[in-house]
Amino acid sequence: MHLSSIHHVAIVCADYERSRRFYIDALGLRVDECTGRRFAFCADPDGLPIEFYEG
Repeated sequence: MHLSSIHHVAIVCADYERSRRFYIDALGLRVDECTGRRFAFCADPDGLPIEFYEG
């Protein structure tokens, strides 16, 4: 199997607020969409979507 691209990365986290602070404040990712339901889409500098949500 050959992969030509990745659409997005999904991360399940135990502590949403801590994870949100890490990805946004520490790594500097931008928030593209935040539903207000412990779920957010961010993007890295190249535009790769990273979604994280509380599991």
